[in-house]
Amino acid sequence: MSDHVPQCLIEQKAELRKQAQVTRARAHGEFAVEGARLLCRQANNIIDNTGLERGAIIAAYYPIKDEIDCLGLLVELAGRGFKTALPKMRANENTLDFYEWEADTPLEAGAYGVMEPAGDSPVLIPQLVILPLLAFDLKGGRLGYGGGYYDRTLSRLRGQGAVTAVGAGYDAQEFDDVPRDANDQLLDFIITPSRLIEIQDCSL
Repeated sequence: MSDHVPQCLIEQKAELRKQAQVTRARAHGEFAVEGARLLCRQANNIIDNTGLERGAIIAAYYPIKDEIDCLGLLVELAGRGFKTALPKMRANENTLDFYEWEADTPLEAGAYGVMEPAGDSPVLIPQLVILPLLAFDLKGGRLGYGGGYYDRTLSRLRGQGAVTAVGAGYDAQEFDDVPRDANDQLLDFIITPSRLIEIQDCSL
């Protein structure tokens, strides 16, 4: 991945990030519990639309701040016969590995205080990754916090084989156009409490 990002794009992203943080916080304040519950209902849509076979590995994230909680969805998918995982920061690297996780797996605080699988959970290579986001558009654009951890991770995984990227958020987090640069990895799908969106043409 190229690390060079034009200054104009940095500024556009920073401005949208401020707006998106307010939007997501408002949505979370109003719909956090109901949103997480309804997100679990997207399990069938994920299974039916991504072509994953039972036994495939699905990774998600442990929610922080006002991210939509998809742990219930991950538990639901585990009950349908999929292996599930959560991320850990690679030591001394700005990228992530995914470790096997089930509802009773012990967790511990990792980098930035994010909860991660503890102990000797095995490392898994996911076929599908559910990502947090601040904003998304219908062309597969995703705005995160700016650290690039998921972009670097997806780039690595996609270099190793096929992996499906699914952004998770509230419906209100949809924006007309999310600015992106050469470092940004596009989403294949987006899930919200009300729908699963398939990105039809990621070249747009």
